[in-house]
Amino acid sequence: MAPVAPASCAACVRDGRDRRQPFSIGGRSMRWHVHLCGCFVLSTAPGVLAQPPDANLPPPVPEGVTDDADLDVLTRGPVHEAFAEQINRDPSAGIVVPKAPPEPVAEIPPDAKPEGDDVAWISGYWFWDKDRNDFVWVSGVWRRIPPGRRWVPGYWQAESGGYQWVAGFWAAAERSELEYLDAPPASLEVGPASPAPSVDHFWIPGCWISTAGSYSWRPGYWSAYRVDWTWITARYAWTPRGCIYVSGYWDHPWSRRGCLFAPIYFRRPVYLQVGYNYRPAWCIEYNTLLLHLFVRPTYHHYYFGDYYGPEYHRDYYYACRAYGGSQSWYDPFCVYYQHL
Repeated sequence: MAPVAPASCAACVRDGRDRRQPFSIGGRSMRWHVHLCGCFVLSTAPGVLAQPPDANLPPPVPEGVTDDADLDVLTRGPVHEAFAEQINRDPSAGIVVPKAPPEPVAEIPPDAKPEGDDVAWISGYWFWDKDRNDFVWVSGVWRRIPPGRRWVPGYWQAESGGYQWVAGFWAAAERSELEYLDAPPASLEVGPASPAPSVDHFWIPGCWISTAGSYSWRPGYWSAYRVDWTWITARYAWTPRGCIYVSGYWDHPWSRRGCLFAPIYFRRPVYLQVGYNYRPAWCIEYNTLLLHLFVRPTYHHYYFGDYYGPEYHRDYYYACRAYGGSQSWYDPFCVYYQHL
């Protein structure tokens, strides 16, 4: 059931704009009328950021494991890379930040696990929050593994001037070793030169293919949709050692990928205490994620929440429905939902 927005509040009309507005993807209007202020997102009503149903709640956390006074559950922030890879047209280096990330937080996976033998826990990681000028903890996820894939996690690499983010990716499971290549030429993709064979086809962009040390261009093509599957197009992942070719693959739609938990801001470094553990408890409900999804290519991440202000557009946050609307590039989220 779609959430019902509160009548009004100061955040609803921030900057003189009514922030309750319909949502559309690729020009198609969706049926929800959404409320974009923080009071809505923090509600525990159906359809918002909420804990799992009572029957699936994790058992009580032992004393000293978590204390809400030590942390903030964020109503907006980065989406875990393993839940959704952000894809750019060409490989590009990650952001550089001025200080080292803290030691990783010891996480206890929640007992509220989605059913299935193909579901695995993927740990969280620190990521930079420019608004805070500090790191936030991107909580781990329960993830239904894409068939034939294994997760290669992102990491922070020390370099002159700071620390650089190297994005994670889903590698082909049969390849036990990663092959580092010279960067490919700039993409030649400009979109389809012919109309789609039917409404049940979508365009897969072209890609450079490395053969015997040289690159050749593989043109894009039309492909038929598969029910309940999302195509993740082939690309190159940047690393300090070279670029890694990530072949295209079928992934689960976002609604079936597992359980995404809200990121956390630690007010003080309690995670450094001996015996401290953090158990994620606040799930991001699927419809909320769908309605308020942004892409930030320079940070190699999707973001959820209220990033509608002009200051965020200037900082390269793009509403996902707009970013993936051009046929000259491909966003898996938009391509899947345009067909619904």
